[in-house]
Amino acid sequence: MRGKACRLASSLVVGILVSLMLATSTAQARLGQPETGAGTTLLGFYSWDPTIFLGIAGKQHAVRWRTVDWNPSKNFGETWAATITAAASGGWALQVTWSSERYDYATGDPVAAISSDAIARGRGDAQIIAAVRGLSASPVPVILRFDPEMNGYWHSYCARNRGGSARGPEDSAASFVAAWRRVRTIFRGGGRARVNAALIRLGQPRLTVPSVGRIGAPKVRFAWVPNVSANPVTRGNTNTASAYYPGDAYVDWAGVDLYDDKPQNTDWAALRGFLNAQYVAHPAKPFGLFEWGLRSRTDDGIFVDDVFGWLANHRRVALIEWYDSAHSRLADNPLAAAAYRRGIQSPRYTGSRSDFPR
Repeated sequence: MRGKACRLASSLVVGILVSLMLATSTAQARLGQPETGAGTTLLGFYSWDPTIFLGIAGKQHAVRWRTVDWNPSKNFGETWAATITAAASGGWALQVTWSSERYDYATGDPVAAISSDAIARGRGDAQIIAAVRGLSASPVPVILRFDPEMNGYWHSYCARNRGGSARGPEDSAASFVAAWRRVRTIFRGGGRARVNAALIRLGQPRLTVPSVGRIGAPKVRFAWVPNVSANPVTRGNTNTASAYYPGDAYVDWAGVDLYDDKPQNTDWAALRGFLNAQYVAHPAKPFGLFEWGLRSRTDDGIFVDDVFGWLANHRRVALIEWYDSAHSRLADNPLAAAAYRRGIQSPRYTGSRSDFPR
Protein backbone atom coordinates (compact mmCIF):
# COMPACT_ATOMS: atom_id res chain seq x y z
CA MET A 1 0.00 0.00 0.00
CA ARG A 2 2.83 2.35 0.84
CA GLY A 3 4.42 1.78 -2.62
CA LYS A 4 1.08 2.31 -4.32
CA ALA A 5 0.51 5.48 -2.32
CA CYS A 6 3.98 6.75 -3.23
CA ARG A 7 3.35 6.08 -6.93
CA LEU A 8 0.00 7.86 -6.70
CA ALA A 9 1.59 10.83 -4.97
CA SER A 10 4.33 10.90 -7.60
CA SER A 11 1.77 10.86 -10.41
CA LEU A 12 -0.12 13.71 -8.77
CA VAL A 13 3.06 15.77 -8.47
CA VAL A 14 3.92 15.17 -12.15
CA GLY A 15 0.40 16.12 -13.17
CA ILE A 16 0.56 19.31 -11.14
CA LEU A 17 3.93 20.23 -12.62
CA VAL A 18 2.67 19.67 -16.17
CA SER A 19 -0.41 21.78 -15.46
CA LEU A 20 1.77 24.54 -14.05
CA MET A 21 4.03 24.44 -17.09
CA LEU A 22 1.08 24.70 -19.47
CA ALA A 23 -0.46 27.50 -17.43
CA THR A 24 2.87 29.33 -17.37
CA SER A 25 3.26 29.03 -21.14
CA THR A 26 -0.25 30.41 -21.68
CA ALA A 27 0.36 33.21 -19.20
CA GLN A 28 3.63 34.11 -20.92
CA ALA A 29 1.86 34.41 -24.25
CA ARG A 30 -0.90 36.52 -22.76
CA LEU A 31 1.48 38.84 -20.92
CA GLY A 32 4.04 39.11 -23.71
CA GLN A 33 6.81 37.44 -21.68
CA PRO A 34 9.51 35.33 -23.38
CA GLU A 35 8.44 31.89 -24.53
CA THR A 36 10.73 28.89 -24.57
CA GLY A 37 11.81 27.28 -27.83
CA ALA A 38 13.52 28.61 -30.92
CA GLY A 39 11.15 29.10 -33.84
CA THR A 40 12.09 30.04 -37.39
CA THR A 41 10.22 32.93 -38.96
CA LEU A 42 9.87 33.28 -42.73
CA LEU A 43 10.35 36.74 -44.17
CA GLY A 44 7.75 37.80 -46.72
CA PHE A 45 6.91 40.97 -48.62
CA TYR A 46 4.52 42.72 -50.98
CA SER A 47 6.15 44.96 -53.56
CA TRP A 48 5.82 45.84 -57.20
CA ASP A 49 9.60 46.30 -57.30
CA PRO A 50 11.30 43.52 -55.33
CA THR A 51 14.77 44.68 -56.36
CA ILE A 52 14.40 48.04 -54.62
CA PHE A 53 12.73 46.56 -51.54
CA LEU A 54 15.25 43.76 -51.05
CA GLY A 55 18.14 46.14 -51.64
CA ILE A 56 16.95 48.34 -48.79
CA ALA A 57 16.04 45.41 -46.53
CA GLY A 58 19.51 43.95 -47.03
CA LYS A 59 18.40 40.34 -46.73
CA GLN A 60 16.73 37.80 -48.97
CA HIS A 61 13.06 37.06 -48.29
CA ALA A 62 11.39 33.67 -48.53
CA VAL A 63 7.81 34.52 -49.48
CA ARG A 64 6.30 36.86 -52.04
CA TRP A 65 2.77 38.01 -51.38
CA ARG A 66 0.43 38.61 -54.32
CA THR A 67 -3.18 39.76 -54.28
CA VAL A 68 -5.75 38.29 -56.66
CA ASP A 69 -9.35 39.29 -57.33
CA TRP A 70 -12.20 36.77 -57.42
CA ASN A 71 -11.72 36.72 -61.19
CA PRO A 72 -7.93 36.78 -61.65
CA SER A 73 -8.15 38.09 -65.20
CA LYS A 74 -9.43 41.36 -63.73
CA ASN A 75 -6.60 41.62 -61.20
CA PHE A 76 -4.54 44.10 -63.20
CA GLY A 77 -4.55 41.48 -65.97
CA GLU A 78 -2.72 38.92 -63.84
CA THR A 79 -3.63 35.25 -64.24
CA TRP A 80 -2.96 32.41 -61.81
CA ALA A 81 -0.07 31.33 -64.04
CA ALA A 82 1.47 34.80 -63.93
CA THR A 83 1.08 34.95 -60.16
CA ILE A 84 2.94 31.67 -59.75
CA THR A 85 5.62 32.61 -62.27
CA ALA A 86 6.32 35.89 -60.47
CA ALA A 87 7.12 33.95 -57.29
CA ALA A 88 8.97 31.06 -58.90
CA SER A 89 11.22 33.35 -60.94
CA GLY A 90 12.45 35.06 -57.78
CA GLY A 91 12.98 31.83 -55.87
CA TRP A 92 10.19 32.66 -53.43
CA ALA A 93 7.36 30.69 -51.91
CA LEU A 94 3.97 32.26 -52.62
CA GLN A 95 1.33 33.78 -50.40
CA VAL A 96 -1.81 34.50 -52.38
CA THR A 97 -4.44 36.78 -50.94
CA TRP A 98 -7.59 35.78 -52.83
CA SER A 99 -10.88 37.46 -52.07
CA SER A 100 -14.47 37.26 -53.18
CA GLU A 101 -14.17 40.88 -54.33
CA ARG A 102 -13.05 42.83 -57.35
CA TYR A 103 -11.09 46.05 -57.55
CA ASP A 104 -13.15 49.12 -58.44
CA TYR A 105 -10.88 51.33 -60.53
CA ALA A 106 -13.23 54.30 -60.17
CA THR A 107 -13.13 54.41 -56.36
CA GLY A 108 -9.92 52.49 -55.66
CA ASP A 109 -11.84 50.26 -53.24
CA PRO A 110 -12.71 46.57 -53.20
CA VAL A 111 -16.35 45.76 -53.96
CA ALA A 112 -18.28 42.50 -53.85
CA ALA A 113 -17.91 40.16 -56.79
CA ILE A 114 -20.00 37.45 -55.13
CA SER A 115 -21.59 37.08 -51.68
CA SER A 116 -20.53 34.54 -49.08
CA ASP A 117 -23.95 32.93 -49.26
CA ALA A 118 -23.68 32.54 -53.05
CA ILE A 119 -20.29 30.82 -52.65
CA ALA A 120 -21.76 28.44 -50.09
CA ARG A 121 -24.60 27.62 -52.49
CA GLY A 122 -22.16 26.68 -55.24
CA ARG A 123 -22.54 29.73 -57.45
CA GLY A 124 -18.81 30.39 -57.37
CA ASP A 125 -17.64 26.85 -58.08
CA ALA A 126 -16.25 27.71 -61.52
CA GLN A 127 -13.91 30.31 -60.03
CA ILE A 128 -12.92 27.99 -57.17
CA ILE A 129 -12.05 25.14 -59.52
CA ALA A 130 -10.09 27.55 -61.73
CA ALA A 131 -8.09 28.58 -58.66
CA VAL A 132 -7.58 24.92 -57.70
CA ARG A 133 -6.25 24.09 -61.14
CA GLY A 134 -4.03 27.14 -61.27
CA LEU A 135 -2.45 26.68 -57.84
CA SER A 136 -2.16 22.89 -58.06
CA ALA A 137 0.39 23.47 -60.83
CA SER A 138 2.60 25.66 -58.65
CA PRO A 139 6.22 24.47 -58.39
CA VAL A 140 6.64 26.55 -55.22
CA PRO A 141 4.87 26.24 -51.83
CA VAL A 142 1.62 28.20 -51.58
CA ILE A 143 -0.27 29.75 -48.66
CA LEU A 144 -3.76 30.88 -49.64
CA ARG A 145 -5.22 33.69 -47.54
CA PHE A 146 -8.89 33.65 -48.44
CA ASP A 147 -11.13 36.65 -47.63
CA PRO A 148 -8.95 38.23 -44.92
CA GLU A 149 -9.87 41.06 -42.54
CA MET A 150 -13.40 39.70 -42.34
CA ASN A 151 -13.96 41.73 -39.14
CA GLY A 152 -13.47 45.02 -41.01
CA TYR A 153 -16.42 46.87 -42.57
CA TRP A 154 -14.29 47.88 -45.59
CA HIS A 155 -14.67 44.37 -46.97
CA SER A 156 -17.98 43.30 -48.48
CA TYR A 157 -17.89 39.92 -46.71
CA CYS A 158 -17.83 41.51 -43.24
CA ALA A 159 -21.16 40.90 -41.51
CA ARG A 160 -21.42 44.53 -40.35
CA ASN A 161 -21.57 47.97 -41.89
CA ARG A 162 -19.40 50.78 -40.56
CA GLY A 163 -22.11 51.96 -38.19
CA GLY A 164 -22.65 48.48 -36.78
CA SER A 165 -25.82 47.44 -38.58
CA ALA A 166 -26.05 43.93 -40.03
CA ARG A 167 -25.59 43.50 -43.75
CA GLY A 168 -28.00 40.60 -44.06
CA PRO A 169 -27.92 36.82 -44.31
CA GLU A 170 -26.02 36.74 -47.62
CA ASP A 171 -22.97 38.18 -45.84
CA SER A 172 -23.48 37.03 -42.26
CA ALA A 173 -20.69 35.47 -40.22
CA ALA A 174 -22.41 32.09 -40.65
CA SER A 175 -22.42 32.53 -44.43
CA PHE A 176 -18.73 33.46 -44.30
CA VAL A 177 -17.95 30.25 -42.43
CA ALA A 178 -19.98 28.20 -44.93
CA ALA A 179 -18.21 29.81 -47.88
CA TRP A 180 -14.77 29.25 -46.34
CA ARG A 181 -15.56 25.58 -45.71
CA ARG A 182 -16.74 25.08 -49.29
CA VAL A 183 -13.62 26.65 -50.77
CA ARG A 184 -11.35 24.58 -48.53
CA THR A 185 -13.28 21.38 -49.19
CA ILE A 186 -12.94 21.78 -52.96
CA PHE A 187 -9.24 22.58 -52.61
CA ARG A 188 -8.75 19.50 -50.46
CA GLY A 189 -10.16 17.50 -53.36
CA GLY A 190 -9.84 13.77 -53.74
CA GLY A 191 -12.08 13.26 -56.76
CA ARG A 192 -15.53 14.54 -57.63
CA ALA A 193 -17.41 11.86 -55.68
CA ARG A 194 -15.36 12.47 -52.56
CA VAL A 195 -15.75 16.26 -52.80
CA ASN A 196 -19.52 15.94 -53.31
CA ALA A 197 -19.80 13.65 -50.29
CA ALA A 198 -17.89 16.17 -48.15
CA LEU A 199 -20.10 19.03 -49.37
CA ILE A 200 -23.24 17.05 -48.58
CA ARG A 201 -21.95 16.47 -45.04
CA LEU A 202 -21.66 20.25 -44.75
CA GLY A 203 -25.30 20.59 -45.82
CA GLN A 204 -24.23 22.23 -49.08
CA PRO A 205 -25.01 21.48 -52.75
CA ARG A 206 -22.82 19.20 -54.81
CA LEU A 207 -20.37 20.75 -57.25
CA THR A 208 -22.38 22.87 -59.66
CA VAL A 209 -19.98 22.77 -62.61
CA PRO A 210 -18.54 19.87 -64.59
CA SER A 211 -14.96 18.92 -63.89
CA VAL A 212 -12.36 17.02 -65.83
CA GLY A 213 -9.93 14.76 -64.03
CA ARG A 214 -9.00 14.87 -60.38
CA ILE A 215 -10.04 17.90 -58.31
CA GLY A 216 -7.95 19.43 -55.59
CA ALA A 217 -4.74 21.19 -54.57
CA PRO A 218 -4.15 19.57 -51.18
CA LYS A 219 -0.64 21.03 -50.77
CA VAL A 220 -2.01 24.58 -50.64
CA ARG A 221 -2.05 25.82 -47.02
CA PHE A 222 -5.05 27.91 -45.93
CA ALA A 223 -4.56 30.98 -43.74
CA TRP A 224 -7.39 32.55 -41.74
CA VAL A 225 -6.47 36.17 -41.04
CA PRO A 226 -8.67 38.82 -39.39
CA ASN A 227 -7.63 42.41 -38.85
CA VAL A 228 -5.83 42.89 -35.53
CA SER A 229 -8.84 44.86 -34.30
CA ALA A 230 -12.48 44.79 -35.37
CA ASN A 231 -14.26 47.75 -36.90
CA PRO A 232 -17.02 48.06 -35.85
CA VAL A 233 -16.79 46.21 -32.54
CA THR A 234 -20.15 44.51 -32.05
CA ARG A 235 -21.46 41.22 -30.77
CA GLY A 236 -20.38 38.74 -33.43
CA ASN A 237 -17.83 41.12 -34.97
CA THR A 238 -15.09 41.04 -32.36
CA ASN A 239 -11.33 41.57 -32.40
CA THR A 240 -10.68 37.83 -32.38
CA ALA A 241 -13.37 37.31 -35.06
CA SER A 242 -14.39 34.01 -33.47
CA ALA A 243 -17.83 34.04 -35.14
CA TYR A 244 -16.07 33.85 -38.53
CA TYR A 245 -13.78 30.95 -37.65
CA PRO A 246 -14.49 27.91 -39.87
CA GLY A 247 -12.89 25.42 -37.48
CA ASP A 248 -9.46 23.91 -36.97
CA ALA A 249 -10.11 21.22 -39.59
CA TYR A 250 -10.27 23.91 -42.30
CA VAL A 251 -7.43 26.19 -41.18
CA ASP A 252 -3.66 25.61 -41.45
CA TRP A 253 -2.36 29.04 -40.38
CA ALA A 254 -3.81 31.80 -38.22
CA GLY A 255 -2.63 35.38 -38.04
CA VAL A 256 -3.49 39.06 -38.26
CA ASP A 257 -2.96 42.18 -40.34
CA LEU A 258 -1.23 44.90 -38.30
CA TYR A 259 -0.53 48.57 -39.06
CA ASP A 260 0.32 51.58 -36.94
CA ASP A 261 -2.63 53.93 -36.69
CA LYS A 262 -0.99 56.82 -34.84
CA PRO A 263 2.42 58.51 -35.26
CA GLN A 264 5.26 57.26 -33.07
CA ASN A 265 3.14 54.19 -32.32
CA THR A 266 1.40 55.96 -29.45
CA ASP A 267 -1.44 53.39 -29.51
CA TRP A 268 0.93 50.43 -29.10
CA ALA A 269 -0.54 49.38 -25.74
CA ALA A 270 -3.89 48.73 -27.41
CA LEU A 271 -2.35 47.08 -30.47
CA ARG A 272 -0.24 44.81 -28.28
CA GLY A 273 -3.33 43.74 -26.35
CA PHE A 274 -5.15 42.90 -29.59
CA LEU A 275 -2.09 40.97 -30.81
CA ASN A 276 -1.86 38.95 -27.61
CA ALA A 277 -5.54 38.04 -27.78
CA GLN A 278 -5.23 36.85 -31.37
CA TYR A 279 -2.01 34.96 -30.67
CA VAL A 280 -3.47 32.84 -27.87
CA ALA A 281 -6.80 32.23 -29.63
CA HIS A 282 -5.42 29.44 -31.85
CA PRO A 283 -2.46 27.92 -30.00
CA ALA A 284 -2.17 24.86 -32.25
CA LYS A 285 -1.66 26.87 -35.44
CA PRO A 286 1.45 28.59 -36.80
CA PHE A 287 0.89 32.34 -36.53
CA GLY A 288 1.72 35.06 -39.03
CA LEU A 289 1.72 38.81 -39.52
CA PHE A 290 0.30 38.49 -43.02
CA GLU A 291 0.37 42.24 -43.49
CA TRP A 292 2.24 44.79 -41.48
CA GLY A 293 3.34 48.28 -42.27
CA LEU A 294 2.67 51.99 -41.81
CA ARG A 295 -0.75 53.57 -41.96
CA SER A 296 -0.03 56.65 -39.87
CA ARG A 297 1.56 58.43 -42.86
CA THR A 298 4.70 59.00 -40.78
CA ASP A 299 8.16 57.45 -40.79
CA ASP A 300 7.38 55.37 -37.71
CA GLY A 301 10.53 53.48 -36.77
CA ILE A 302 9.21 53.14 -33.22
CA PHE A 303 6.35 50.97 -34.46
CA VAL A 304 8.76 48.67 -36.30
CA ASP A 305 10.99 48.35 -33.24
CA ASP A 306 7.98 47.64 -31.02
CA VAL A 307 6.76 44.88 -33.32
CA PHE A 308 10.17 43.19 -33.35
CA GLY A 309 10.22 43.44 -29.56
CA TRP A 310 6.86 41.67 -29.46
CA LEU A 311 8.06 39.03 -31.92
CA ALA A 312 11.06 38.25 -29.73
CA ASN A 313 8.68 36.98 -27.06
CA HIS A 314 6.34 35.06 -29.37
CA ARG A 315 8.20 32.20 -30.97
CA ARG A 316 5.21 30.61 -32.70
CA VAL A 317 5.15 33.43 -35.24
CA ALA A 318 6.28 31.65 -38.40
CA LEU A 319 5.80 34.37 -41.05
CA ILE A 320 5.96 38.17 -41.24
CA GLU A 321 5.13 40.00 -44.49
CA TRP A 322 5.98 43.66 -44.95
CA TYR A 323 3.63 45.74 -47.10
CA ASP A 324 6.09 47.71 -49.20
CA SER A 325 3.59 49.93 -50.96
CA ALA A 326 1.66 53.16 -50.47
CA HIS A 327 2.77 54.82 -47.20
CA SER A 328 4.78 51.77 -46.09
CA ARG A 329 7.51 51.82 -48.74
CA LEU A 330 10.87 51.49 -47.03
CA ALA A 331 12.37 53.71 -49.72
CA ASP A 332 10.22 56.60 -48.42
CA ASN A 333 10.66 55.88 -44.69
CA PRO A 334 14.35 55.78 -43.69
CA LEU A 335 13.71 55.41 -39.93
CA ALA A 336 11.33 52.50 -40.47
CA ALA A 337 13.73 51.01 -43.00
CA ALA A 338 16.62 51.14 -40.53
CA ALA A 339 14.49 49.53 -37.82
CA TYR A 340 13.37 46.83 -40.26
CA ARG A 341 16.95 46.05 -41.33
CA ARG A 342 18.01 45.77 -37.67
CA GLY A 343 15.11 43.56 -36.77
CA ILE A 344 15.53 40.95 -39.51
CA GLN A 345 19.26 40.43 -38.91
CA SER A 346 18.52 37.86 -36.19
CA PRO A 347 19.18 34.30 -37.44
CA ARG A 348 15.59 33.55 -36.47
CA TYR A 349 14.40 35.36 -39.61
CA THR A 350 14.97 33.31 -42.74
CA GLY A 351 14.89 34.35 -46.35
CA SER A 352 15.21 30.82 -47.70
CA ARG A 353 12.25 29.20 -49.41
CA SER A 354 13.66 25.84 -48.34
CA ASP A 355 12.70 26.69 -44.73
CA PHE A 356 9.03 26.75 -45.68
CA PRO A 357 7.28 24.05 -43.60
CA ARG A 358 6.41 20.92 -45.57
